[in-house]
Amino acid sequence: MFRGFKCMVSWFIAGATVGPVVYGAEGSPVWSAAATTHLGGEFRSEFVYDDHGVAKHFGYQPNKSTTLGVTSVNLLLAGDLNADTEYAFRFNLWNPTSTPLDYGYGTHWFNKTLGFSIGKERIMQGGWDHLDQGYRTHVEGFYAQNLAMKDFDGVLALHLKAAGILSLQVVNDVKADKTSSKPDVSGRWNKDTHPTIILGWLGEFGPIRPLLDVGSYDNNKSRWLDVGIKAQLNGLHLTLDYHNDSVAYRVPVDAASDQTETNAKIAYTANVSFEVPNLLTPWFYYSSYEQKQASNASIGLSGHKYNTATAVPITVAQGGYTYTWDNNGTTWGLGADFGFFGKNWNPFLAFVRQSGRFLKSTAVADTETRSENLIKLGILGRI
Repeated sequence: MFRGFKCMVSWFIAGATVGPVVYGAEGSPVWSAAATTHLGGEFRSEFVYDDHGVAKHFGYQPNKSTTLGVTSVNLLLAGDLNADTEYAFRFNLWNPTSTPLDYGYGTHWFNKTLGFSIGKERIMQGGWDHLDQGYRTHVEGFYAQNLAMKDFDGVLALHLKAAGILSLQVVNDVKADKTSSKPDVSGRWNKDTHPTIILGWLGEFGPIRPLLDVGSYDNNKSRWLDVGIKAQLNGLHLTLDYHNDSVAYRVPVDAASDQTETNAKIAYTANVSFEVPNLLTPWFYYSSYEQKQASNASIGLSGHKYNTATAVPITVAQGGYTYTWDNNGTTWGLGADFGFFGKNWNPFLAFVRQSGRFLKSTAVADTETRSENLIKLGILGRI
């Protein structure tokens, strides 16, 4: 997306540097010596113990589980077409969604100050914690499940070097269900396809990197703000983030009119680790998420304080319910990555606890806090 992300990609990529194939006038392949290509890969496999504590409800006692599986296999491709143009791709080979391409974009610099990029890129939202997510991530707060935009999407961006990188992203706006002529409280404003903008700054002052981004969406009715800081000094790695998403909803007042009400999604996240070279990197993570919902008795709108539990066929695990962390949640974890096998092959151990409030009973509005504990033991690899 920009040169700062090129640095991030380079952390994950190792391999030979070769020239890409360029076809000449006769159609025969010719190796270009001017450009460079870096090919690499990422791998993660782990045991996960889960007590499924969140599923305890209405007398249902879930079974604990221990599973072994591969959770990440990525192919990375990055390089320079020339001195001013660079590119980066990541392909998800293990569990792709609609397409295996996570991101793929090119960046061109007109001069030492001004450049642009185009392609499928990471959207600037969620702060440092979300920007740094990757195959090495052991835990992420519930704020990430409630961000306004996709993690990666089509982007046209302008970049200005200003004590770091200042970027203006042009992205696709969110869109409501066009078949709904009268959206309820969950309905939104935009029903057409058009772009919107995000402005973000990743600062750089030696080992200290501040972050600030503002995004506008849903016909400019809603917007988010991220403020963060990253520090790296003598093995210490620290990120602190604040996320605030002001979401405007259309609420029917009567058969002929709507009213705007606003919910506020607020998250605080901290992630700290300390690397002991060639031995281990212990870490601690904490994230809290809360959606403060609008409450207006004059139109019968009353904000609730619990996450959504949706009944599904009883054959589904967790006692016939699925859970959506859409109102509140706290996540914390601690563990260590071990470096005695080298930088590219790291065993790890992680303990994660997540909790939030859910309805205590379907018959009354009482709520209770439910918690879930996970233990992860696995290996991280890269080439």
